[in-house]
Amino acid sequence: MIKNGIILLLLLFFIFLTPVCSADDVRWISKGTYTLYSGDMITAGDFEIEAYDFDAYNALVCLNIYKNGSIVEDDVSSVGDTLIYDDEIKVEVINTTGDVAVWENEKEDPKTEIKIYLRAVPELVVSIDTYVTDEIAATITIRNRGEQDIEDVKVNINADGMEVIDGKLTYHFDEILKSQSETITIRLKTPSSANKPYNISVDVTGVDENGIYTASSSKTIRNAESTPDATAHVQTTAVHVQTISITKSVNPAIVVIGDCVTVILGIHNQYDSQAEVHVADDLPANVDLINGTTSESLILQEGATQNHTYTIKMNSAGDIVLPPATVNFTDPQGCERKIVSKKPVVSVINPVSAAPLPENTQESVAAPGFGGTVLLLALILVLIVSGLLRHH
Repeated sequence: MIKNGIILLLLLFFIFLTPVCSADDVRWISKGTYTLYSGDMITAGDFEIEAYDFDAYNALVCLNIYKNGSIVEDDVSSVGDTLIYDDEIKVEVINTTGDVAVWENEKEDPKTEIKIYLRAVPELVVSIDTYVTDEIAATITIRNRGEQDIEDVKVNINADGMEVIDGKLTYHFDEILKSQSETITIRLKTPSSANKPYNISVDVTGVDENGIYTASSSKTIRNAESTPDATAHVQTTAVHVQTISITKSVNPAIVVIGDCVTVILGIHNQYDSQAEVHVADDLPANVDLINGTTSESLILQEGATQNHTYTIKMNSAGDIVLPPATVNFTDPQGCERKIVSKKPVVSVINPVSAAPLPENTQESVAAPGFGGTVLLLALILVLIVSGLLRHH
């Protein structure tokens, strides 16, 4: 009996020593700072955050966090408070109407400034590139486009009955770090008598401490027609200059300190096939993100153009040069590429006028032409006196 009690105590001791994941262990990614008035709502990932009420006299704001249309967390918060739901989203209250330090005189139209963070998660993306001759060479790229490493990555390839002559149909990677990729190359053989389309499909799964992540892709291939050995054929390929382009512009380009500017990123797919791209931008110093995000993953159809916009506030005067935006993608040959935009300039004006002149300035400045008149009269007086002296 005593022995069983000791074993139980030891088990409880080790259980309490076991580390438990807390909010401090979560890697958070900032999604921007936002100003909300009563009833305003902002979207971040799978969540929506609403400032549904204020107690301006006590510097309090009532916040709701929604997921899939339902409230999952709510709280009455003051400046400095943090609202966290399920280690997936974190909301910090930066300012709110009624706080002694800021926004004291806006109680008729209260507002709050919040900063939103989302948990860093991995994001798997799969692409398939093929080269067809008398056999099929397939290059499969698995990219982790997220903000967190992913582990235990399993790859399953369905070759639609084609014979594998090099490589295999299942692969495993212990981990793929964030922003990294793994490449698989296999060679397949189609039956010589078959002249039908074949479909290669790839399914990928991976995990982190928060859950399971999946991705899939497929590609249809037509079997190359056989030709007699005695006949020579030369295959020519037309080479087109195709790529993804990105532009960055601002509206308006001239503002006053404290005004907001809309940044427009235009991404154009010049390829003759669908393209997956990741757009990322940075903010210079003394600029706040007011609305939107500075990065986004997009799927562009053939020849399509898509805009990504966000709003910033300018906090200092001068010609502010914004950094270039980048778009990352994989071209049809399987090469990872990055295109950079130009750097737009925002002219920020300080509305404070120059200091006024001192009050006695007018008295110290002679009237125009007065000095010359005095000199002329003095000269005439000297001549008169000189004449009189000669006469005597």
